[in-house]
Amino acid sequence: MTERASGLSHAELVKAAEAAAERAILADRDVVDEQLLLEALTERHASHHA
Repeated sequence: MTERASGLSHAELVKAAEAAAERAILADRDVVDEQLLLEALTERHASHHA
């Protein structure tokens, strides 16, 4: 997980966490699992380097 977060600002990390939480809510899950967070971090990383 640290590798995917590397290079992102605190603001981008917060956005990734919020995106993962939103996905968990929309999927009717009680928790944000590692996979959701990794996906959100990957997307933030991609948009940061685009």
